[in-house]
Amino acid sequence: MKLIQQEIFDHTGIIFSDSKNYLIKSRLYPLIQKYGLVDFDELALKLKSQPKDGEILLAFIDAVTTHETSFFREFIAFEMIKEVILPNFKEKSGSLNILSAASSTGQEAYSILIYFKKHFPKIFEKTLIDGIDISQNSITKATKGIYNSIEVSRGINASDIHKYFTIENRNFHVLDLFKQKTNFFSANLLEAFNAQQYDIIFCRNISIYFNEENKKKLFYNVSNHLKAGGYLIVGAAEIVDSYIPNSLEKQQFQRFRFYKKK
Repeated sequence: MKLIQQEIFDHTGIIFSDSKNYLIKSRLYPLIQKYGLVDFDELALKLKSQPKDGEILLAFIDAVTTHETSFFREFIAFEMIKEVILPNFKEKSGSLNILSAASSTGQEAYSILIYFKKHFPKIFEKTLIDGIDISQNSITKATKGIYNSIEVSRGINASDIHKYFTIENRNFHVLDLFKQKTNFFSANLLEAFNAQQYDIIFCRNISIYFNEENKKKLFYNVSNHLKAGGYLIVGAAEIVDSYIPNSLEKQQFQRFRFYKKK
């Protein structure tokens, strides 16, 4: 499995130890069957000849990446935004640019917009959100903004579901007024991804999948896209101080840590 472990690392930066081989097998065996390959070593060799937009490579990346997410995940982050961050942007002219890094299927981005719509309608009007994820399938779903009943019930109460979604064929569609404020695209956060500068960057629960070197690379890349005075929000349980560039200083809200660019 060493060859396939290396391909996972090379294409995503994610490390799978030998103890996780069962997970690799369960996620990738369907690809071996679908493309008529002999084993995992043949899949690894096949990947080496794939272009960046190759069908097998895109399917491989989608299979090995984690898509766990939910609406309003780690709600303390939203309380912190309300109490600490947004008051600094009430008088801001122009747009408020936000990045949802590793945006998965879009729940984080839409949660931010719904929260702003409810509590800060004026700020909502000038908010624009980019969502980046390495999985093209996740980007496609996020752009459509269509979720099943289980997905919307994880984090959103019934009254808000009916207020901010339409229901078609038992699926829940995010209102167009939210989708119009988002732009989702596929990119690797360990590489240069665009030239945009952001006021707030959500980069939550990503670094846990990386080694020491790639954790530093992740936060270096992300911080380069943060405006002076902008905020970086990480996961509530992440301890990443040693990987954060010196250009960012640690802030605290209750037990929640975040960072502000000097």
